[in-house]
Amino acid sequence: MIWCIRHSFIQDICSRYADHTSWSSDVIQRKAYAETKWPGFSDEVSDVNQASKSTLFIEQALQNLGIEQSYMDKEEEIAITCLQNEQSSSMFCSTITTDHFSIDRYPFKNLREAVDVLFLHGASDMVIAKQAILLYYLFDRHWSRPDSEWRYLVDDFAATFGITNRTLLECLVFCLLDDYSSEALEEACSHLPKISSKETHPKIAQVLLERQKYDMALLVLKCTGHGSFSATENFKKDDISSLSEAVTVVRVRIECRLLTEAFMYHRSYCSKVKEQHSADMTHAEDALKNSWVYHVEMMVTEFCAICIKRNLVDKMIDLPWDSEEEKHLHKSLFDSAHEMPMKPNGSLLVVYYLRRYRYLEAYEVDRSLQKFEQKILENTTEEIASKIRAIARWRESLVVKCLDMLPEVQRENVKAINSGEQSQFARTAQLSSPAHVGKSQSPAAQNLVERSHLFWIPGHHPMGHLHPI
Repeated sequence: MIWCIRHSFIQDICSRYADHTSWSSDVIQRKAYAETKWPGFSDEVSDVNQASKSTLFIEQALQNLGIEQSYMDKEEEIAITCLQNEQSSSMFCSTITTDHFSIDRYPFKNLREAVDVLFLHGASDMVIAKQAILLYYLFDRHWSRPDSEWRYLVDDFAATFGITNRTLLECLVFCLLDDYSSEALEEACSHLPKISSKETHPKIAQVLLERQKYDMALLVLKCTGHGSFSATENFKKDDISSLSEAVTVVRVRIECRLLTEAFMYHRSYCSKVKEQHSADMTHAEDALKNSWVYHVEMMVTEFCAICIKRNLVDKMIDLPWDSEEEKHLHKSLFDSAHEMPMKPNGSLLVVYYLRRYRYLEAYEVDRSLQKFEQKILENTTEEIASKIRAIARWRESLVVKCLDMLPEVQRENVKAINSGEQSQFARTAQLSSPAHVGKSQSPAAQNLVERSHLFWIPGHHPMGHLHPI
């Protein structure tokens, strides 16, 4: 309070906002912008999106203080009323909403209200966090104005309360990342290399990802220790929180076209989760096992969703997925083929099986896709139909050529499936076993499958139209 009095409650320093109403409107717009989730690909990752629900840094900081609870404490209210300015809010809500305006939410009406809300309420052992919020308020009020008008104020605050320059920059970065303007984003990125460390807030990388600053997000992740997955990583915190951060790491690496690194991180993360759950499987074995499977499902589904959106499926299918991961990869690509029949994702699922010498599964996927494509062709335009036919012809030709080069016994198995004498995937285990593959794989078929990625129209993107063999 003495510091505030010394600076006349900053009444003589111009704000970058015309009035409190315009400032509040700007904060509401920031909240609305933050609620545009990235990337929102699939319903399967809704729990992850919910766990990382977009909130502003200032909103999260105020919620962590527990200010609203202290307002509800009637005994404390009596003691505080005589200290609180009569113009300060009688109730303060830390949650910022976009559907209506309220004077009892951030931003504070003035510095006096900020001091009343922060230091007369909430836990007394969170003084440092409260000082950081007050710094955020000062930066938010002034940062776009010339430094000569207000910078001395922040420097004096830091000197008075022993706040380091690093903390000052962190508060400024939080404020800038909450701002949706490109100028604020660029300035935040200029400061991040100076403050990024293992203590850096995990939400920073997520915000940079949302704002499409992928290289900077990768830099921040590496500085926070996510450059490689540590064997001592602790999973004792909330599983969904850990999963949300892991998904962010994978997203960033895929956006930077580092699929191998993304896969290695994904595999390491899932292994650590499995180990953690295995060590604690004394009380609820089934629940913990399902939880581990859930993590794998969410990670693989998200991995596939981003690769599908970024046209990286042809690279993704070359990664060494295991049997548990493969189930979710199969579902993602097969569902994508139904949702986007003009994309080659279903055909690349066939290639995935062919490259692993699992011809019956490739054949079954091809048959399923043909049935679906036939229904689409009955009710579509000629332009769309021609694209679908080109994809189907390429895929069918590849499957037929591979089957023609197989030994007679395996061709008979395929004919049996085609005639309905065998159930779907009935002999998959036999044909995909290492011993069987070693004996039955035709060199010509192997060469054809390995060249399958080369059958694209020259000059087109690898994920564009497919060229029949």
